[in-house]
Amino acid sequence: MGEVETKTIKVSRRDQPIISGKKLVMQITQDLEASWMDPIIAYLTNGTLPEDRIQARSK
Repeated sequence: MGEVETKTIKVSRRDQPIISGKKLVMQITQDLEASWMDPIIAYLTNGTLPEDRIQARSK
């Protein structure tokens, strides 16, 4: 039979995070046209259903 190769993994532990503070990120907003996902997102975000019952059931 063949030999078994031993491998070593070195692990280091840090008590403090390497990244400190918050990074400034540029936020870009766009006015998008309505999407089929909008009613779903509205429901998942705040429980809002479409006012039309037929439309609410079709989604």
